[in-house]
Parts: sequence; C-alpha cells; structure tokens
Amino acid sequence: MSPRVTTPTTPQPQPRIRSATFSLTLSVSMIACFAVASGCESDPHAGRAARRPISQPNLSPRSSTMTSPMKTSRLRPDPAAHDGTDRPPSAPGLAPAPRPILRAEPLLPLAAACRARAAWLRKRLPANFHIEVAPPYVVTGDLGRHGVRYNLKRGVLKPAKALHATYFDKRPRHPITILLFKKYKSYAHWAKRLFNDTDVAYFGYFKPSTRTMVMNLGPGIGTLYHELTHALIAVDFPGVPDWFNEGLASLHEGAYVSRNRFVGMVNWRFPALRQALRKNKLRSLADLVAKDDFYTYRVGMNYAQARHFTLFMQRRKLLRKFYRYFRDHGGTDLGRSALEHVFGYKIQRIDREYRAFLRRMRRGR
Repeated sequence: MSPRVTTPTTPQPQPRIRSATFSLTLSVSMIACFAVASGCESDPHAGRAARRPISQPNLSPRSSTMTSPMKTSRLRPDPAAHDGTDRPPSAPGLAPAPRPILRAEPLLPLAAACRARAAWLRKRLPANFHIEVAPPYVVTGDLGRHGVRYNLKRGVLKPAKALHATYFDKRPRHPITILLFKKYKSYAHWAKRLFNDTDVAYFGYFKPSTRTMVMNLGPGIGTLYHELTHALIAVDFPGVPDWFNEGLASLHEGAYVSRNRFVGMVNWRFPALRQALRKNKLRSLADLVAKDDFYTYRVGMNYAQARHFTLFMQRRKLLRKFYRYFRDHGGTDLGRSALEHVFGYKIQRIDREYRAFLRRMRRGR
C-alpha cells in the first residue's frame, strides 16, 4: 500500500471569504427570482372566488349560499329549469370564476365598511341607481328610490328578522351587498360589468367571496328570500351541507313571512317531484343526505326533494329544532345522524313518512 500523501493547507485570505459569501447570497437571490418568475409567489387574492353552490352553492348558497351558489355560489333555476334541470342557485356558471373585482374592505367597523362599500358602488353605477345603507346591508339597483327602499324593508329587513328569530344566532360582521334589477337584461348586463360574470342564473345568485347578492326581480321576490337565506346561513353555519343549504333556501323562495317566521308553501318545484314519486324514481333520503353530489347528479330533482323535505319538517314542527341541533352538533355524515336524533327513529321510517306526506300534498297547500 502506498503511503498516504497529505497536502498541507494554507489559510485563505479574508477577502476571498467575503467573495464566497457574496457569491452564495447572489445564488440564493437568483433562485428566489426564478421562483417568482415561475409563479411560486403567493397571490393575496387566491381562493377568494366563490364556491356554491349553492350554493353556493358555493352558500354555492350551503351557495353559494346568496344563493346556491349559492357554491361562484349556489342558485340556478331558470325557465328551462322547471322540468328539473336547473343548476345550483348561487353558482353563476360552471367555468372558473375570474378574480373578483370587488375587493374586501379593511377591518373597519360595520357601519364604516358599509359606507365604503356604498362609495365603491357609487363610483361605478349610474346616478339613477339609488343606494340605501342599513348595516349590514347595502342595497341598490335600477328600481328608483322608492323601489329600493321598499325592497330593503319588505324583501330584506323583514325576512332577515324572521330568519334570525327562527334559525340564525350569529350576525354578519361584514357588509352584504344586494343588487336588484327590474329585468333580466339589466341584471345580466351589470353582473358582467361589475363582476365579469357571464353565465348567470336566470333568477339571481349569491357570491360568497364578496358577500354579494345579484338579483333579477322580474319573476318576483322569492329569489331574494332564497339568496338572503344563503347569505345569512353562511355566517351562522359555514359548513352546512348543500342539500340542507339549498333545501332551506328553496323553502323560503315559496313562502310568506308571518309573525317573525317563514311559512312555506308548495311551489313550482312540486309537479316534477310528484311525477318522480309516481314513477318510483325518487332517490331515497339516505342517498340524498349521504352523497356529496347535489350539484352534479339530477340537480333539479335534488332541489325539489330537499325543498319539500324541509317543508315536511316545518309541518312537523321539527325544522327549527333540526337546524339548531345539526349546526351545534354537526357530525361527519352530512345530516343523517342529526335527522335520526331529532325524529327519534331511523331514516328509512322518516323517508316512508315523507313520501306519504308528498302523496297527500296538493299544489298551493
């Protein structure tokens, strides 16, 4: 074995150490610059585009809600939807939503944040769009001063009071913007101009990312109730499953407010539901509440079934009890265990009684 030769080392001059340190720093800087150029930096607005539905619904509006949709969010009925093919209420379209144009306000007191939201709208809307501020709500539209004030009082404040009295404990801490339009044409125009939303629902939708409701009031005030439910349940029960989010919101679209509570009625969704029941094509309640496919499988029928199941619970005087128990105790099964707890028996028996209820129903009752 040849002897190991050791070469003596000499200390490096101090200037070379500083040069090596500079080279290392430069290399790290170049790597960081490359990462930024490759899109690795965090986007402060990433993830702010909405759900439900729905939703929404994106609550999808629950939607998106509001609405779906409410999961963008969650509400989707349109004239073609009455045959059971509607999309989630508060989700204005299936394409990825663009980055919201409306930015979140800084951490301001609620009244100040509402005034800031109103100022943002004032700069972008025509002078004839009257704006009303009633924290947490900022309401505007092409209805004129009287129309905006009337809908704020009868379509927002009164039903919101009923919703809080019956279901919701938590109050909104940020502004909720409500844009109301007389007809679909102006509604679709301003949805695109303000938010770049193009594939919008016929009746309206809720954008959870900006807490904004955009409404076509042409068909009536029911959709305003629907999306308002999405907007408020998103605060009180953020993890609400889609079937209940849309079921409760859809119940209120066909209801009236009496003594600080909503009273549901049979509405236009019932005929398709009754036909499915007669043909034995109605999915089981266990399947409806167990699978997270509300917006992807038989969407229109899911709306009709969830909506009239909440009506069934309301007629049994169990809806409020179920909501509060479900919200407070949750679970991981999307509602089955909460239903069985509130009713006091298995979901198969609940389903049989619900179907018997549907067979006895008549439109308008």
